[in-house]
Amino acid sequence: MSKFSSLLKYRKGKSPSEAQKKARSDFPRQVLQSKFKLRKPSVPISESGKHFIIGIATYAAPELGLLDHLQESLRNGKSGMPDVEVFDVLDCKNLGDFEKFIPGIDGVQRTPVMGVISDGKLIDHANGLAEVMNSLRRFNVLNDS
Repeated sequence: MSKFSSLLKYRKGKSPSEAQKKARSDFPRQVLQSKFKLRKPSVPISESGKHFIIGIATYAAPELGLLDHLQESLRNGKSGMPDVEVFDVLDCKNLGDFEKFIPGIDGVQRTPVMGVISDGKLIDHANGLAEVMNSLRRFNVLNDS
């Protein structure tokens, strides 16, 4: 299985901005090959169960690495696979657009951004790499390896 972090792999003769554009365009295809779902704001969130929605910057290697780490944790986890949806924060043209992807969220200051939805309601949110990772650990979704 290919890794999200490989999306930004250096391509000989290409500029960093070209690599970032390619990563953005290849991100949806990579999500389809993963255990995650691509979050579409037009699709309502289920009113039952727990859902994790994570917005990452496809131009940021540490954030793509978070998805690799999360996928590995889920593959090796003892509990069932939680519902994890992901999206590219570049699909948000202004701060208000984050609410379209994660209903009820506000105050987004850094990426990545995450919302935890339980039975249709936002019960937790985080932004910034360390905060998102800590939240995923609190919910026993991300391990420390």
